Amino acid sequence: MSQLEALGLTIAIEAIVALALLLGARWVPRAELGRTTAMVAAASLLSHPLAWQANTVWLRALPFAERAAVIELAVAVVETVVLAFGLRLGWWRAAVVAFAANAASFALGLWLARWW
Repeated sequence: MSQLEALGLTIAIEAIVALALLLGARWVPRAELGRTTAMVAAASLLSHPLAWQANTVWLRALPFAERAAVIELAVAVVETVVLAFGLRLGWWRAAVVAFAANAASFALGLWLARWW
C-alpha cells in the first residue's frame, strides 16, 4: 500500500469514527459538520506523514508491536491537540475522539493489509 493510499484510508476511517462520536455525543453541533470534518481531516493530514516516516525510517529497527505502539500513541496525542484546539472540545473529549479514531483505523488497516 502506498503512503497516499494509506492516508486516504486513514482519513476515511477516522472521519467516520470521529464524526459519529462528535455528532452522536453532541460535542459539536450538526451545523458545524463541514468545519468539523475539515478539522478531523487536518489532524490526520498532520500526523500521517510523521507516522509514515517513523514507521519506515526512524523506528524501523524496533519490532512491529513496539513500533506500532509508539507511533499510534504519538499520533493520537498529536491529533488530540489538533482537535482540542481546533474544535474547542477540551482535552478529555479530544482524546476520546483521537484515540477511538486511531484505534479503528489501525485495526482496520491491519485487517486490510492481510488482503491488500
